Amino acid sequence: MIINKRRYTKLNIQCIITILISLVIGFLNPYEYYMSTIYNFWYAFSMFIYFILIKIARKFLENTGSNVGVKNYFNWCIDVFESKKIKIFMIGALCFFKIICFIIQYTMYSGKVKSEINFLQNTFLLNNALLMFILSTIAEIFVVIIFSKRIWKENGQRDETV
Repeated sequence: MIINKRRYTKLNIQCIITILISLVIGFLNPYEYYMSTIYNFWYAFSMFIYFILIKIARKFLENTGSNVGVKNYFNWCIDVFESKKIKIFMIGALCFFKIICFIIQYTMYSGKVKSEINFLQNTFLLNNALLMFILSTIAEIFVVIIFSKRIWKENGQRDETV
């Protein structure tokens, strides 16, 4: 039985649900459309890279055998990846990216850029573009919060078996 994988299942499901909700709301925003997919992809991509690096370091640590120098190096890598400084940097980078995305979205909304969704032919979405802009921004903020929470809780998630 694997112990630590069950601990993060609820938080991982929350990450997936919030990103799907954000994608749907962003897709309905007449001035974002496909850009919402790109924004949300980058949130998930950065978290994916972070967790892959930790997983690779843990696997190499398990498979190094008796070489003390290599074990010390991978222990150092794991300590660096799980340090508060790296976590704060990752969370700060996610927040900075969200701020940049917000500025781009606001510029597109306020300038009424000609990238409106034409194939939906939905006047409700076009008339309530500000509401859709606010909803998509709130949904993306929830994505950043949930992903930041998941990154912050990553602490010694080694796969322990009993």
